[in-house]
Amino acid sequence: MGFLGGFLGLGGGAIMKPLFIFWVFPSMGVSPNIIIHLCFGTSLAIIIPNSIAGSWAYNKSGIIDWRVVFLLALPGVVASFLGSTLAALLEGSLLRVLFGSF
Repeated sequence: MGFLGGFLGLGGGAIMKPLFIFWVFPSMGVSPNIIIHLCFGTSLAIIIPNSIAGSWAYNKSGIIDWRVVFLLALPGVVASFLGSTLAALLEGSLLRVLFGSF
């Protein structure tokens, strides 16, 4: 389960996004045109604090190699900016197909 959770993003992506797409947001009367965008935003709102808490705990254990963190941080920030910009520009239906294909 740990491998699949890390590889597929179980919980946030594999379980929560379909629930948001097909049940939560439609039951709230949200326009289908923006549901997928709200799903990504909600997922990020959950993932970011969880990642910070996990990083804090690992840092307290002393098992973080900060050289690697700084090596990966800049490309990660650039990719996040580009990916979020692209997602904001895409139509909801195309974004849903791309997410489902991935």
